[in-house]
Amino acid sequence: SSGINAEYGDGRRTVALYSHGNSCNRAMSHRVGLYKKLVSMGIDVVTFDYRGFGDSTGVLPDEKTVVHDADVMLEWVQSKYCDHDIVIWGHSLGTGITVKLLSLLEKHPTKLVGLILESPFLNSGEAGRHLPIAKIFDLLPCTKGVIANALEGLFPTDELITSIKLPILIIHAKDDRILPIHHAYQLYNVCEANGMENVTLKVFDEGQHKYLFQNESAMNAASQFMRGL
Repeated sequence: SSGINAEYGDGRRTVALYSHGNSCNRAMSHRVGLYKKLVSMGIDVVTFDYRGFGDSTGVLPDEKTVVHDADVMLEWVQSKYCDHDIVIWGHSLGTGITVKLLSLLEKHPTKLVGLILESPFLNSGEAGRHLPIAKIFDLLPCTKGVIANALEGLFPTDELITSIKLPILIIHAKDDRILPIHHAYQLYNVCEANGMENVTLKVFDEGQHKYLFQNESAMNAASQFMRGL
């Protein structure tokens, strides 16, 4: 894990526990760019790699291990940042992991005050239908749908998010080609249909799948959300 320290100008302390997406490690340039942006906003940052990513060797990740690793990190942040409010920030795959984790908790930690879902997916099966490799497999009748079917049911965010009572901010870019914008709209519609008044959706013209940290409007929305908790 890695940590970066900062402080709000008004003396409030908030730490963001960042759960990254499905590639490489916590030190990817776009992730570091987000950490730096959050620190400039007065937010402390703790980030980590799931087993099977980053520094770990000889271990293959699966649904249970990545959720467990996120749970361990949440407990660690609670113990080390006991004077901070905690916000979980999930990106892409990390949105599915964090929603799954929070849905499994009998009670949310007292200091956990909010959840930010950046470029989320409706569910893993729907996400699988839009992966570049899935489009290649779908060209052949004998392999059509194989990727989506393999991922079906792993991270059913649309089913689990309704159990979360925390304030939630969803941010997504209209030019995201990895997880198209309809994922965010449909996920928000699920929340609305279930009477979740704690959910806010913000969409932006630019930011692609992993560069929303470069979009000033997106970062202002995240800052306002966290300051309002």
